[in-house]
Amino acid sequence: QFFIGLRSDPFFFDGKWSKEVSANGIIPEKSGSNIMAKMNILTFAVELDRRQVFGGAFDLLAVAAEAYELAADGSAGKPLDRVGRPEITNVSLVARGGAPDLRDQYNQDAPFNIATAHSEAYRTRLAENIRFYDRLDDNNVNWTEPEIEKFTAVLVDDFLVLDITKPCKGNNYLEIERTALEGEAHQTCGGRELSDDVMDRIYNIYINNNQSDPVSDGVDKPGKPLLADFPYLAKPDIGPAAAGKAAVARFLASR
Repeated sequence: QFFIGLRSDPFFFDGKWSKEVSANGIIPEKSGSNIMAKMNILTFAVELDRRQVFGGAFDLLAVAAEAYELAADGSAGKPLDRVGRPEITNVSLVARGGAPDLRDQYNQDAPFNIATAHSEAYRTRLAENIRFYDRLDDNNVNWTEPEIEKFTAVLVDDFLVLDITKPCKGNNYLEIERTALEGEAHQTCGGRELSDDVMDRIYNIYINNNQSDPVSDGVDKPGKPLLADFPYLAKPDIGPAAAGKAAVARFLASR
């Protein structure tokens, strides 16, 4: 099945809370304010029968997406954005203290063909940020340098990893990557479901390496309930709030 059209954005997190953590190194009280509520996105949804597409030849898959400008001749022009794991740019590669902003360069790289110099720069920034986040819980150090080295080697190759032979249950995000680093066998499909609280998962891994009390922004579900059937994303939001957010987004995109 294939769907293209406007849908309610299923991503969810508290933008102010996240900015305080990532930019200022402060873990504020959670307010539960979802910055993505009342926002819509152009959606491409595809549902495949894995047996027909892959047969029994593959178990582990790596998935990434890219967006390009449309060239005058109708072909793909300048690369604009890419995504594998969510929030690699704004959370994981965030720049502080006058450090160069790597996000534009990162978004123009091909997911499976990154220049060595770029990859080294991303890995250095990832390591710096894990060290930064690691000290936010009362200056406790939960990451060792060998652990940081191993994990950044995984994160720098930015694509979702999923195992189509395993069950999808609970919050599976980064389960395959984490268990591999710990020398254990993964138990779930990994990847990312629309209902996964990936922001809490990211910050908990970075801040406490899953070893101490969890941190949370207080937002734990999409702005509108997901659908049980294809295309799974809720119908688009309408009304003044949705129109206002769309106008702001168009303005920022034109700057």
